[in-house]
Amino acid sequence: MKMIKKIILSTAILLIAGCAAFASGGRYTAITFSAPYNNLGTTITTPGLPKQSYDQEFNDIGFGIVSCNFNRGLFKPYSSVDITFTQKYQIGPVKFSKDDLETLDMKIWKMNALFGPGFTLVDTGSMNLLLAPGIHFDMMQVKQPNDTSFYMTFGLGLDAMFNWFIGDSLGITGGVGLSYDFFGFSDRSFSSQAKQTNTEYKYTNYTVIPRIGIAFKY
Repeated sequence: MKMIKKIILSTAILLIAGCAAFASGGRYTAITFSAPYNNLGTTITTPGLPKQSYDQEFNDIGFGIVSCNFNRGLFKPYSSVDITFTQKYQIGPVKFSKDDLETLDMKIWKMNALFGPGFTLVDTGSMNLLLAPGIHFDMMQVKQPNDTSFYMTFGLGLDAMFNWFIGDSLGITGGVGLSYDFFGFSDRSFSSQAKQTNTEYKYTNYTVIPRIGIAFKY
């Protein structure tokens, strides 16, 4: 558990530093409302036992920051970070509404992030269409009265953002983020029980993040 907390703290510090570096001298920043859907797949393998697999589905709402430096040649530094909170949750066939989660005192929050180069496919000055492929990761905490679990997954993603600037510096933005994470771990991956039984936990995660917000050009 201590190792997981150190990893999460280090990642958060790197995120803040990365966003600051990407935004430095930048020309575009957006503050967005986001409503992600993601599916976390888990496969558990223990020698001598049948393999177990199940999916967890999450419907969230939250907010995010998108930054891109339009001053940097062809490969424009791009970053997006979303902090979201789960409103609906499903594990296998069992579904939980927001009220169910509140009754169970179950709180789930996530951080999604993507870093990579941004490309403007269309740019008329007042409007532009931005595509950004990059490295993606997702960090999640599931907190219950008697247990707290941490998950982190890593993979590739793509953001598409359309921006319409009403004046010289203010506009509206909308878009979507898509990602597939093919590697991950959780606090259970490092537990003493997993080590004693040689249990392996494998995670995959795909995410869709619709966004809408306010854009600033400077």
